[in-house]
Amino acid sequence: MFSRPRLRALAAAGATAARNARARSPRRSEIVITMLPDAPDVERVALGPNGIVEGIRPGAVYIDMSTIDPDTTRKVGAAIARKGARDDRQSGRQDRGRGGGWQRSR
Repeated sequence: MFSRPRLRALAAAGATAARNARARSPRRSEIVITMLPDAPDVERVALGPNGIVEGIRPGAVYIDMSTIDPDTTRKVGAAIARKGARDDRQSGRQDRGRGGGWQRSR
């Protein structure tokens, strides 16, 4: 969950703070990583207005570490690919993850 104190602490540790997903990070970064609570959050941050897809540069890598459904990861991955960037996402159920059963969702 977004909180200004947490954001300030991350920025103090070297992270880049931005007013939205497109504002700064995707344009300047070789690698963009998200870890969000649910599929609608991923869609909003990646695909929505001022989202990652609008700002990601060709050749960049997008890594989504959210535990969400495969259809959403494919949808976001296709949008990232159309921008000339590469997406790398993980897929698996929580019970499989605990037992080492994570796998790439390609």
